[in-house]
Amino acid sequence: MGKALKILVICILVLSIVAVILAHMVYGKREQVIARNQILTSGYVKLAPTIEDKLADAAEQKNPPPGKDISPATPEFIDKAPEVSDFWTKKYSASLELGAQSMLDMNKRKGELMTLYKMNALGDIEVDSTTGAKRTDGEGTMQGIIEEMVKKSGEQLGRLNETRQMLAIVRDELIDTINDLNKNKIELRKNIKDMNAQKVKLDETTAELERQKPLVQAAEAAKKVAEEKAADMEKQKTDLETKYQELEIDFKKRDKELKELRKGLSEASSTAAATIKDQVFNFTPGVKGKVVAVNDKWNYILVELDDTFLKEAMGEDLAKPAPTGVIMSVKRTGTPEIFITKVRLTQIRAKNKHAIGDILADWKQQPVREGDVIFFP
Repeated sequence: MGKALKILVICILVLSIVAVILAHMVYGKREQVIARNQILTSGYVKLAPTIEDKLADAAEQKNPPPGKDISPATPEFIDKAPEVSDFWTKKYSASLELGAQSMLDMNKRKGELMTLYKMNALGDIEVDSTTGAKRTDGEGTMQGIIEEMVKKSGEQLGRLNETRQMLAIVRDELIDTINDLNKNKIELRKNIKDMNAQKVKLDETTAELERQKPLVQAAEAAKKVAEEKAADMEKQKTDLETKYQELEIDFKKRDKELKELRKGLSEASSTAAATIKDQVFNFTPGVKGKVVAVNDKWNYILVELDDTFLKEAMGEDLAKPAPTGVIMSVKRTGTPEIFITKVRLTQIRAKNKHAIGDILADWKQQPVREGDVIFFP
C-alpha cells in the first residue's frame, strides 16, 4: 500500500511538472497568438482602405464621345457623312472609369476582427446545428470580415483585369489611330510641300503680273484708242462708201458724157487725123488739171482742167476757139513724183472744164490712174 502510494505521488509529481512545463509553453504560445492576432488586426485595418467598398454612380453623359472617322481622306466625304468606328459603342466599357465612392474602413470594426466565434442575441456562442461545433463564420466574426474583404478584393481584381484587357484594346485602337495620324501627317507634309511650291509659283506669277500691270494698262489704253480709231475708221468707211457711191454716180454721168464726146470726136478726127501734127504751145509750166476718168480699152482719159489753163488757152472770157492737139505730161504725186506718160488733148469743153485726151503709148511708163496730175514741164 505504501509502495503504491509512493508510485502515485511520484506520478502526480511528474504530471505536475509536465503540466507546469506545458503551461509555461502554452503561455508563451498565448503571447504569440495574442501578438499575431493584434498584428493581423492591424494589418487588416491598414489593408482595408486599399479595397473599394462602394463604386460611384455613373455620371450622365451629355455629349457622347466623338467617333473616329475611318473613311479615306478624299474630297467626296466633304459633303458626304464619313463612316465612324464602333469603338465607343461596342468595344469600350465606360463603367471601368467609375471610381470608388468609399473604401473599406476597419477602424470601427476592430472588435469584429478580435471576435473568433459568432455570438447570438443573448451573447452566447452559436453552435452549428449540423456538426455541433462552435460557429466561427458569419457577420460579426473575424472570418466574416475576412470573407467580406476577400469578396470585395476579388471584385476589385476582376475590374482590374477587365481594365487591363480594356487597356490592351485601347492600346490597339491608339496604335491604329497613331498609324492613321502618321500616314495623314506624311500626306499632309507632302501637300504642304506642294502648296509651298505652288505658293512660290503663285508669288512669282503675282510679281510677274505686277510687272506686267503697266503693260496691261498701256494695252488697255491702246485698246481704247484703237477702239476709238476703229469707230472713227468705221465712220470714215461709211463716209467713203457714201462718197464712193456719189463718185460712182458722177463717174457714170461723166462716162456717158465722155462717150458722147468720143463719138463726136471720132467723127471729126476721122477727117482731120491725117492733117493734125504735134503742135507746140507756149503755156506756162505747172499743173493744169487732174485725171478724173480712164478708159484703158480705148486708151483715152477724161481730164478736169483748172481755170488758169482755160483762160491761158482761150482767153479771159473763154471766147477763143479751144486748141486741139495740145500735148501735156502726166505724173503721180508723192515722194518721189513718178512720170506716167504724155497725152494729147483732142477736145476741150470750157463750159464743163473737161477735156478728152489720147494716151501716147510711146511715152507710157505706167498705167494712168484717177487723180494723176496733168502738167506742163
